[in-house]
Amino acid sequence: MLRVLLASAMLLASGVGAAQSADGPIIGDRPQSPHRLPATDLDWLSGDWRAGNAADGITIEHWEPMRGGTKLGIGQTLKGGVTRGFEYMRIVRHVDGLVFYGQPSGKPAVAFPAVVLREDPAGGTAEIVFANPQHDYPTHISYRLAEGGTMLVATTRGRDPARDTMTWQYHRIAPDGGM
Repeated sequence: MLRVLLASAMLLASGVGAAQSADGPIIGDRPQSPHRLPATDLDWLSGDWRAGNAADGITIEHWEPMRGGTKLGIGQTLKGGVTRGFEYMRIVRHVDGLVFYGQPSGKPAVAFPAVVLREDPAGGTAEIVFANPQHDYPTHISYRLAEGGTMLVATTRGRDPARDTMTWQYHRIAPDGGM
């Protein structure tokens, strides 16, 4: 038993199980290169988006361009001029596909692999769906470009879509134009 505890402590100290290694992101227990997968950069998602109104609350999402196999995002919800919630997000290009990592309110990141990708940004439409059926809520996260590229529809849903679905209709805004 002591050997098992010592081995576990050594693995933790060596960084096994961390989200990144010198070789790249880790899926399961093996490092993966984010550069091997010929995949989209999700350029249509980049920029600043705003949903809601002053009375009910405003949510802003900002997405950076894909750099080094990672697209970084941040979300902030305000009501009455006060931050009511925030989320750090990233989409990482792994060998096995794109993975969304959500980290609401500073909690540990949760991984959601991409299960659907449809893109026609020239036509003003695109959609990506991420899923993690083992997560409590949400189990699915999707982003869909609509209205000729001027609207981004974000949806989260749980195990009971009729009861556990939330949707935000974001409109593209100028940087720092959301408040």
